[in-house]
Amino acid sequence: MALPEASNSNLDRGAAEKLIPSGIGGLDGLLGGGLIRGFAVLVIGPPGSGKTFVCHQFVREGLRRGEPCVFMSTLLDPDGVRAEASRAFGSDYASYERRGLLRIVDLHSLWAARHFPRAPMPLYGLRAPPLDAKRVAAVYSRARAQVGEGGRDVLHSASSLFATAAERVRDVLELIHALRARCRRAGNTLMYAVDTGVQDSRCEGYARVLADYVVETEVVGEGLRLRVRKAPVGHDRGWHPFAVTREGVVLVSSKS
Repeated sequence: MALPEASNSNLDRGAAEKLIPSGIGGLDGLLGGGLIRGFAVLVIGPPGSGKTFVCHQFVREGLRRGEPCVFMSTLLDPDGVRAEASRAFGSDYASYERRGLLRIVDLHSLWAARHFPRAPMPLYGLRAPPLDAKRVAAVYSRARAQVGEGGRDVLHSASSLFATAAERVRDVLELIHALRARCRRAGNTLMYAVDTGVQDSRCEGYARVLADYVVETEVVGEGLRLRVRKAPVGHDRGWHPFAVTREGVVLVSSKS
């Protein structure tokens, strides 16, 4: 599957190696200074292990820096995404949408409509027909064209795509592959989340292969922790506790 080419074809090649902050306090230090612009980041772990907060924090940092962002949601409709960010961090996504810095692509309502076709569903401008990976790619490209290139993209969560398109898993993998390739060309940094145990282990394995960075999260007792499992540069491989605060996601000392 090929996505439309990015509009800024004259992107400085040197910018591809520029490090950008992840937004997660303490994580950049584990990565040698930050994430390489245009690379793909997989955040993977069991449900409830903090992946959603990591994704929002990644977008919040981009918006704070004036970077154009696209948030593709399979779990919530746009109102739900806005409410989630507001509850967690007090973020006002709607204000960034009005400024043309953020687009929320609604994939959730379409999956719901497939199972409850008679239920009233809100109409949004950025939608894609259910289980059609090519159309999803097209609507993403339209959203990205509206905000411009050189920012951050989030797909939350790829596991919902695997679950609803079980008979067409290859299409989902090709979609992730195409998103990764397009983001690399355009200088957009991609983050996608996967819930462990939801899809076939081979799908999880391939999702890891496609990523330049793999950040694993897990629940330990009453707390959360993460580690960098894969990166294109030397990195810390240990597990680190992290907390979700009103100010954002931060790594915390394991010392009592």
